[in-house]
Amino acid sequence: MTRQQFLQEFLYALEPLSPEERQQISDYYEELICDGLEQGLTEEEVLARFGSPQEEAARFRAENPVSPTPQEPSLYTPRGEIHTLDLSSQCASISLIPVESGPLCVSFASNPQRDLVETSEEGGVWTFRHTLRRKRLRHFFGFGLSNLKIQVRVPCSFHGTLLIATSNAAVTGEGLPSLERLAIHSTNDSIRLNTLEASTCNLETSNASIRVQNYSGQTLQAKSSNGTLEGETIRCYGHHWETSNAAIRLTDAQSLSLTAATSNGRITACACEAREFNLVSSNASLVLDNIAGDQLTLCTSNGSITGTVRGNPQEYHIEGRTSNASCNLPSDSCPLQNVGANKLLSAITSNGKIHVDFV
Repeated sequence: MTRQQFLQEFLYALEPLSPEERQQISDYYEELICDGLEQGLTEEEVLARFGSPQEEAARFRAENPVSPTPQEPSLYTPRGEIHTLDLSSQCASISLIPVESGPLCVSFASNPQRDLVETSEEGGVWTFRHTLRRKRLRHFFGFGLSNLKIQVRVPCSFHGTLLIATSNAAVTGEGLPSLERLAIHSTNDSIRLNTLEASTCNLETSNASIRVQNYSGQTLQAKSSNGTLEGETIRCYGHHWETSNAAIRLTDAQSLSLTAATSNGRITACACEAREFNLVSSNASLVLDNIAGDQLTLCTSNGSITGTVRGNPQEYHIEGRTSNASCNLPSDSCPLQNVGANKLLSAITSNGKIHVDFV
């Protein structure tokens, strides 16, 4: 049995599931399988640890009981004019939804026996706090609390600050109006944003992934641990991506400064351009596809550096250095190093080949 067959039968045995639950559980078991493969086990050996899909589904259901029937959502609105929403929750997924008109508001189907909601306003800051009255320890990253969903309805006229935090649940947003600042913090679940503009955007999670598409603004920072980072169509002055034990993939990113750093994960940059370009990893490869920049610093260990750089090699001071592998780039002693070169390409690794072509 392959992992695809196992997951298909396992999820079928768990029905009914919402699309969010299905994706969340599937992602989690994919990570468990990958962890086993990284430990040197075969896919068959990893799956054998679970038993049959039906046995694993029964065990999963026993450990994660279904939550009560959801209540009708309540609409929370501030009393006065605000410039900042400071919202935090426990185990509730949060959706940032644009609306044409009306005030900034929060929609939440709370259960008085389970949920405690507190709000306050001071100095233009609206604080919204949601906590669970009784913590249940055996929820699967919020599974069993699938009705815990908070919607933040953001009108087109709001251009202030959104401070969003949750635990064991995902945060999503699409088509938001131009914001002064967007800060999102989550644990054990993903952050997904599409089509937004913010002067400052700070995203952080743990044990989960971050994906940003169609972002424009001043600065963007995305940080995770044990989760992949993906950025596509990014336009800003500077962006910084940092994770561990996971990969980073950037596509069509343009900025003055771009930094991507990870450990034990591959970094892939496709059609990206930055004046200062820094890719740093360890125990993994760096893959370049038509990147451009004035200062290109590529550094890893125990991994290769391969791909294409857009530009004229005569304009670059080039340093290529590796050990125990081949390198097609000249070193500092090569005559290609023009005295008048005003750009830099530095590619350094160990135990991995370097093969970078100019196009």
